[in-house]
Amino acid sequence: MRWKPWLLVWLSLFLACASARAPLLTLAMDGSSQGLKKHIELKDRAYTVTVVAVRPNGTPLTSTRQGVLSKETYAAVLRILDGIRLSDLKDTYTDKHLMLGNVGTLLINIKYKGQNKGIFLIGNAAPKELVPLMDLVLPLMYS
Repeated sequence: MRWKPWLLVWLSLFLACASARAPLLTLAMDGSSQGLKKHIELKDRAYTVTVVAVRPNGTPLTSTRQGVLSKETYAAVLRILDGIRLSDLKDTYTDKHLMLGNVGTLLINIKYKGQNKGIFLIGNAAPKELVPLMDLVLPLMYS
């Protein structure tokens, strides 16, 4: 069978579009007091976790790992995202009782069904709508 030029064009266009997909969900955790930064990116069912630790001499040590969510976990993430109106969420949530030195921050960026929302969490404050989502996704950073 002879190769058809249109098949090659179609295939390259498909691969380019598939690889250029924006992440569905991005979480960036900054544990500056421990010199540790973690980043997780969820694209469809695949996820990537990047951990950057700062050595005592100031140079970063980076590790990256990838995985695939189970169908059940991915379906649960989508169900939660379907139930959230991103426009109703504030941009920043701050814990009222912060202790110096133990403050963790989390930046959440959600791109879902044409909506885009960045939410900055300081301390243990979080909107109740996001707690189930974080319960599913945050353990991936530590597994």
